[in-house]
Amino acid sequence: MKRRSSFLLTVLGMTVYFAFPRIAAAPLPGRAAAPQTSSGTTSTYSINCGLWRVDNGFVSKIHVKNALIVGPLTVVPVLYMADGTQYSLQPVQVPTAGTAQINVNDALSNAPPAIEPHLSQYGSAALYYQYQNPGHLLAFTEIINLQGSLIFTAPFAGLDAGPPGPQTLEAVWWRHDPQVDGFVALSNVTGSRIQVSLQPAGSLGSQAASTAVTLQGHTTQMLDLNTLATGLPQAENQAGGLRLQYNGVKRAIMATGGLVNEAIGYSTDIPFWYHDLGSTSPPVPITYASVGLMVGLPQAGMGFPAGVSFTPYAVLKNTTAQPLTVTPALNYMPGGSPVTLPLPVQQLKPQETRALDLPSMLANLGLAGLNGDINLSLSITGHGGDLVIATGSVDQSGTYVFPVCAEAIGQSFGKSIGHWTVANGVDTMYSLWNPTNADQDFVVTLHYGDGSGQYVMPLHLAAQASTMIDIGMLIAMAQPDANGNLIPNYIQEGSVVFSNPKGRAQWMTLAVCGAFYNPRKATCGEYWDDCYGYGDPEVEADPFSVAVNGTVQLYAKATYADGTVDDFTSSSSWSSNSTPVATVGASTGLASGVSPGARHRSARSFLFW
Repeated sequence: MKRRSSFLLTVLGMTVYFAFPRIAAAPLPGRAAAPQTSSGTTSTYSINCGLWRVDNGFVSKIHVKNALIVGPLTVVPVLYMADGTQYSLQPVQVPTAGTAQINVNDALSNAPPAIEPHLSQYGSAALYYQYQNPGHLLAFTEIINLQGSLIFTAPFAGLDAGPPGPQTLEAVWWRHDPQVDGFVALSNVTGSRIQVSLQPAGSLGSQAASTAVTLQGHTTQMLDLNTLATGLPQAENQAGGLRLQYNGVKRAIMATGGLVNEAIGYSTDIPFWYHDLGSTSPPVPITYASVGLMVGLPQAGMGFPAGVSFTPYAVLKNTTAQPLTVTPALNYMPGGSPVTLPLPVQQLKPQETRALDLPSMLANLGLAGLNGDINLSLSITGHGGDLVIATGSVDQSGTYVFPVCAEAIGQSFGKSIGHWTVANGVDTMYSLWNPTNADQDFVVTLHYGDGSGQYVMPLHLAAQASTMIDIGMLIAMAQPDANGNLIPNYIQEGSVVFSNPKGRAQWMTLAVCGAFYNPRKATCGEYWDDCYGYGDPEVEADPFSVAVNGTVQLYAKATYADGTVDDFTSSSSWSSNSTPVATVGASTGLASGVSPGARHRSARSFLFW
C-alpha cells in the first residue's frame, strides 16, 4: 500500500495543485505509519504503548530510538497506571541517531507520594517530544522474566489523524501444548471513555460469548484467554481468533496479547492486525513474508546448548465470512543459492484458524533433515486483515521461542529497526530476504546507541536470495567498513537502517525480521521494523501571491525520517485550475500572474493512501 501526498493552494482566485511523486513508505499490516502533517514550527507529538508489566517477576524496559541524524531529541516518558493515573518521569535526552532505555520497575520504585496510592502491576506508557514534524521517534517495551524464561514485546505507535469511526482488530491465538494459557491487555491511550467488544472464536469459527469492556481514559485492563474462550467446543479450543471492536480513532485502543506456559518457560506474543470490515474496494493480491524461520540445528556460534533443535510453525486465521485461498511457498538457500518451492494450497473455511503442518511439508519436499533458515510466503487475494498470521520457531522443549512477524511485501524507501544489543549475554540477528525476481543492492547502517558513530556495509542480494546478520559475530570479526570504522567493544547497543544505495528517494523491496536472544536464559524476542520514508510535505511559499506579469518560484519539499529535508520541486507535478488568473510550470513550480483575481485564504490538503 503506497501513500501519496498532495496540496491544493488557493490564492488570488487561482488554485495551484501539486503532487509529490509517491514520497512515503508502506505501513505494515495492522501497524499504520505515523500520521504526517506540515508545520514550520515546533509542536509536541506523542507515541503510545499498550502495556508494561512488573508482576510475577517481570521487568519492563522501554527502548527508545531517535531517528534524527540532525540533532538529539528530548523525550518525556509518561507511565499510566491501570486506573489511568499519570506518572510523568524525568526528561530523557536521546542522542543524535542514538538510543535510550527507561526501566519501568525502577521508575515505579521511586514514585512520589502522590502516585503511590495508584501504583499498579501493569499499565500503559507514552513518550512525548517536540519537533517540527512527527515520525522521528521509535520505541518498544520489552517485558521479560529472566528466571522464568518468559518474554513479551509491545510496540509504540501514534494515534491516527483520521476521523473517528468503527475500528476492528483481529488476533490469532494457538496452544503450543494443552497447558498454554494467555492474556490480553487492553489500554485506552486517549482521555475519553471507550467501550470495547471482544468476540472469541474457535478453530472452526464457533463463537464464545462476547465480552464488553469499558475503558476510561488512559486505563488498562488485563483479561485471561482461558476465561475469554470459555464455552468454546473442546475440539476447537486449541487455536482460534479474537475480534476486538470499538468506536474511535485508529490506535485509540492498543491491544497486547501473550501466550504462556510458565512450567516450561514457553512464551510468545499474540499478533493483532487491523481489519477494515467496511471496505468497498475490490480485493487485490497480497503476499506476506515471514523471514528467517529457524529449522533444525541453530547456526554454530550462536551459543545454544547442544542438542537444541528448532521446528517452524505457522498459524493462519481467516477473519472473513467467506472461504479464503492461501498459497504458501518455501524459500531457502542450499549451497548459497536461492530455491523457492511451492507448498500445498490451503483452503480456509470462513473464520477458520489452521496450524500448518510445516514439518510434514518439509519432509514431503525431501527436507526432513534441513538445518538452517527458511522464508515462508503466504499469498491471498483479498484485503488487509482478511488473513492474520502467526509464525516463528520453537525448540523441542518449548523453552526457546523465536516469533517472526509476518509482513506484507511491498516497496519502501527504507526500513529501520530501532534497537540492537549485545549486552548481558544477549545477541541480535537480522534476517533479510529479497523477495523479488531481480537482484538488489542495499546499504546496512548500524548506528551506535550513544550517537558517537555508525558502521556502514553494502549488501547484495540476488533475486529471491536471503542472508542473516548476527551483530555479535559482526563485532567479533573486527572488520572495518568502507570508511575504516570499527564498532568499538564498548558499544553494546544501537539501531539499524536498511536503504537503497542509489538514493533514499529510490524504491527498494526488502523483507526483514529482527530478533534478540539470550541462549543462556532461554529468552528470545522480536524487534518491530518500521518503514523509512518521507513525510511532512510542504510548499514554500504558502500562502503566496504573484503580480500580474510577475513570477513567484514555489518549492516542494519533504522531510525524511532522519530529519533531513529534500527538494522535490522539479520532480513534482504542478498545475493551476485557473490559468486565466495564473499559470504554473508543470515541472518547475514557477507561478506566473496573468490577470487580477480575488484573494482567498490559503487551503492545503493531504491525501494519503
